[in-house]
Amino acid sequence: MKRLIKSEKFIYIVIAAVFICAFLTVFLKTEHKLDALRESTPVIIHDVTLKEVKEEKRTVYVTPSGKKYHLDGCDYLSGNKMEISEKDAINSGFEACAYCQP
Repeated sequence: MKRLIKSEKFIYIVIAAVFICAFLTVFLKTEHKLDALRESTPVIIHDVTLKEVKEEKRTVYVTPSGKKYHLDGCDYLSGNKMEISEKDAINSGFEACAYCQP
């Protein structure tokens, strides 16, 4: 019976040692990656597409009471129009007009 107890303790010790080794391996790899990120140069995550460049420079028009942005000359653009870049219009929550399709 004592021999069985000693072998069980040995198994538990081996399992604990394997677990500790696995934990330390993962921990050290994670720390190494974090150190590399801290020391690395900035990474460009998002490339600017041609459409985004056009949206930033393209002028559209909005009205104070409207929820859409329009191209100049749109039939749904009335009265008190304000000039704004398409990017700013999108960032302000305006949606594209379905009629003139800016």
